[in-house]
Amino acid sequence: MKMVYINEWLPNPSGNEAQNEWIELYNDSNSSINISGWSIVSENKTYQIKNKILGSKEYLILKRTETKLPLANQNGELKLLDANKNIIQKINFFGQAPENKSFSRFDNDFFFAEPTPAKENKQIFTTQIIKNYPENLPLNKLINVNEIIFFGILTGILLSLIMWIIIKNHENLKELFF
Repeated sequence: MKMVYINEWLPNPSGNEAQNEWIELYNDSNSSINISGWSIVSENKTYQIKNKILGSKEYLILKRTETKLPLANQNGELKLLDANKNIIQKINFFGQAPENKSFSRFDNDFFFAEPTPAKENKQIFTTQIIKNYPENLPLNKLINVNEIIFFGILTGILLSLIMWIIIKNHENLKELFF
C-alpha cells in the first residue's frame, strides 16, 4: 500500500523559530510516490509541494524557511492533503510543546521525543502521548457540587475517626478530652 505521512515535526525549537522549525514527511511504501500538488496546512496557512517524487522509504524535510508555515507551540495541528485536497492525515497535540522536542510518529501514536530529522524516530525519552482525542471535549472532567460535598463529609468522618483513635491510645490526651 502506498503511504506518505507526516512522520515528525519540530514546533518549538531552541533559538530562532522561523529558522529552525521543520516538518518531516515519510514514504513508507515500496515504490516512489509523486507528491507534487500535495499541501500541508498549519495555523490556517497552506504550503503546496511542487515537483517532488518521494522515493521508497525516503524522508522529506520541509523547513519553515522554505514553507513559510508557522508551527504552533501550543495546541498544534498539521494537515497533509493530497493533490485533490483530500485529507491524508491530521495530527494535533494539546498543551505546550516542550522546547527542542519533535512531535514524532511511533506506529499510530505521536510522542514528543528527541528530534531525528531524515532518520527513523527514536523513542528514548517521551514527555507526552497523544491518542486520537475527540475534538471539543474538556481534557479534565469538572467536579460538581454534590461530589465536593460528598468528599468533604467523607474527609471529615475520616479525620474524626483518626483523631478519636489517637486520643484513645494516648493516656495524656485521654485526660484532656475525657
